[in-house]
Amino acid sequence: TLNGDRTEALVTITPKSNVGVTLLNKASLGSARITKSVIGDGAQTGVEAFVVNAEIAFGDDAAGNELRQFTLKDGQHYDLGKLPIGAKVTFTEVQPMNTDLVTWSLPVISPKMLTIGTDASANTGSVTNEATITQGTFEVSKKLTGPKAFDKAVPASFDVIATWLDTDDNPQSKTLSLPSDGTPVPFGENLPGGTEVTLTELVPANGDGLAYGVPAYSGNVRISPDNAAVVTIGKDLRKIEVSNFVDVNDGTLRIAKQVGGGAAEAGGDDVEFTVEARWRGGGGDRTQVLSVK
Repeated sequence: TLNGDRTEALVTITPKSNVGVTLLNKASLGSARITKSVIGDGAQTGVEAFVVNAEIAFGDDAAGNELRQFTLKDGQHYDLGKLPIGAKVTFTEVQPMNTDLVTWSLPVISPKMLTIGTDASANTGSVTNEATITQGTFEVSKKLTGPKAFDKAVPASFDVIATWLDTDDNPQSKTLSLPSDGTPVPFGENLPGGTEVTLTELVPANGDGLAYGVPAYSGNVRISPDNAAVVTIGKDLRKIEVSNFVDVNDGTLRIAKQVGGGAAEAGGDDVEFTVEARWRGGGGDRTQVLSVK
């Protein structure tokens, strides 16, 4: 005779009769749930999924460990099933890479190790990442070329104006004074990753026997369709060089070629460019083709 929950049986012994009793035990496995969350001002510009490792130890012998790997997005959870009661589960996360837009802190895992019990609601953990907006800056240096690059009349410094929009879209500007000896000058501002800073050099007026060419910008910079030099802020220090060709100011027209942009050094010094000059002379319109490196 069984009781209500079938955990006890009353057996009545009768003469010359054997009573068969079967004992049935149900072996239950446990489970664990891990939840993912992302916080911080860069949470909306982070990675889509995070890789989490769960190392399951079935006993004191590490040889019996099992490694399970899964991915989670912000706000999602993952259920680890078929875990023996008493197993110890240790969680780790593959650290996401910092980008030009987001910088990641070390993940906070709570608890780092979970002992599986029979109460499934208690077998829970969380992995939290803080994502902050990447902050970055740059530096600018001056390079002088041409026959008069080292003339004593060349200014000791050249001014470059940096302009950008802040996080509230308000225009900002700063003037950098670049020594003519090429010493790099720090921008001195940390800006959010992705901010675009436009550089404009105040080219000295021709005079004192010197003529200055249009500046060329090279390094971590791009040249916009309107020929503006634009630096995009990122996690690494951006380095920009501003080159000026300094020539004799003698009333003669010369064509000086400079190559700018992020791949300015890749083309080499032997690439030739063709320039056509047109002018109206005493005998009418004239043209001349010039080849410059």
